[in-house]
Amino acid sequence: MSKLQSELTKLAVMSDGDKNRDASSTVRGFLFQDYVAINCLLQDGVECVCIEYLEDIAVFFTDDKYDIIQVKHYPKSNPDLKEISTDLYYQYLRNQILNCSLEAQPKLYVHSKKTIVKPTLDEMKSYIGQDILDLGVDSSISNVEQWLKNNVNTEKKKDIQKEKLFKAFATEDSLKGFIAKCEVENLKIINSYKTMLMDQLSAKYPTPNGIHEQDWKAILLGLAVLRIQQRYLIYDSDFKKLKIEKSEFDLYMKEATNSNVEPSIAVYLVGVACETYEEIVANSDLTDEQEEFLRLIFNNTISWLNDFESDNDNQYRLLNTISRDDAEVIEQYKDKNANDKLIYMAGCKNGLHYFLKYLWKIMLNICQDFVVSKEDIDSHEELFKPSFYVNNDVHEYICFKFPEDKYEYRSIILPPSPGEFELALGRVIARLINLQDKPDRWLFKNSDLKLGENLYDYSTANPVEKSTVIDMNDSYFYIECMKCISIDKNGWREHEKCASCIFVERCVMEGGKV
Repeated sequence: MSKLQSELTKLAVMSDGDKNRDASSTVRGFLFQDYVAINCLLQDGVECVCIEYLEDIAVFFTDDKYDIIQVKHYPKSNPDLKEISTDLYYQYLRNQILNCSLEAQPKLYVHSKKTIVKPTLDEMKSYIGQDILDLGVDSSISNVEQWLKNNVNTEKKKDIQKEKLFKAFATEDSLKGFIAKCEVENLKIINSYKTMLMDQLSAKYPTPNGIHEQDWKAILLGLAVLRIQQRYLIYDSDFKKLKIEKSEFDLYMKEATNSNVEPSIAVYLVGVACETYEEIVANSDLTDEQEEFLRLIFNNTISWLNDFESDNDNQYRLLNTISRDDAEVIEQYKDKNANDKLIYMAGCKNGLHYFLKYLWKIMLNICQDFVVSKEDIDSHEELFKPSFYVNNDVHEYICFKFPEDKYEYRSIILPPSPGEFELALGRVIARLINLQDKPDRWLFKNSDLKLGENLYDYSTANPVEKSTVIDMNDSYFYIECMKCISIDKNGWREHEKCASCIFVERCVMEGGKV
């Protein structure tokens, strides 16, 4: 029988001190952290995993050991080794002075260009300060739990918490014990870690007949991420509510992937969103603030896509937005069986990929317009949610109404069209021409695009030259070429002013002005 249950009171003292620190309620775990948590739940000997408990992740084993894990993502900058090392030592030391019967194992999972090694004794001494180590243990403290509650947990800043704890209890012997237990795992390429994780998932939950292996892996990853994401919705310090039991996670995955259960479209969409987000973060030179903003947008996108589960109408709306097929082909989707629906949705993966990229870049631009710093996120949290921009009065496609669009027209984000523009545009029009609420503004990137005003009763795409959005009526649609919005590798760092480009009266590529 694990000793975990008998030590919950001591763990609660440690957890309460952490939750009292300053933190934005909007900031939640990033995808790399989710991957690590999922991998931990697949390991042998694990009893349960707690996310954002003590550190980023706490993993409890059946042999009365537990990992205290920090997950750090530094694709561009060098990690602050003093902060990371003293954070982990802080957790280790609290576990020691509370005489917890669970053996703490500090671990760092880090993605960085620089290879990180665990600190030496001399480095830890310099981080803590020899003058503090010379003080020794404060022998006047008889009740450690109460002292922690009154002197450490009451502080709002972690640096002050660490300073007080180290002055009272840091010793060279405890530093040696910490270094002996500390482990560092360098993950140079997150995509490789994700691929390994998807392989592990598919080995444990095999691909059913009739579904492509890569599509199945995307479903498994989406399922697992969704389970982890549910944890971020719990704002409670109760360990029993926070933990994810390995057995419960396994049951959740087995029930969701049972051969008698329809494959989930929503979790497939989540899997594609994970791939898209990870590609952007891994290859783009985002600022720290932009990366934080995009992380929030991604997390909220996961919640939004999850609402597509068992909702045929929402899935149809999405396909009417991202597919390059004509109306008859998409209409047949509604009558397909579950496997065929998944196969068809998977065929539209490239369109979904571009749809998410353009949506996220527009949202990121808008968030940067209104949110000056990360401290302002809470007061503008609606801007980070895709659902905030969706006009749900339109039921035939994903219709957007962006606040910076001065003319407040119904907008649709279409995937870039390959080949000849007129052929591709003809298929799209054939699909959209009979819609009740036709989109007025098409956000449609194509290098051969003929800009200007187009007629919905068009046959050969003779655009009206030098038209503007103001000139439109229900017979027309207006095309924005999206050349002002960069989603290329080097374009994500650019902060485009959407109000001055894609939302102006006439496309700036035609000479339009704000």
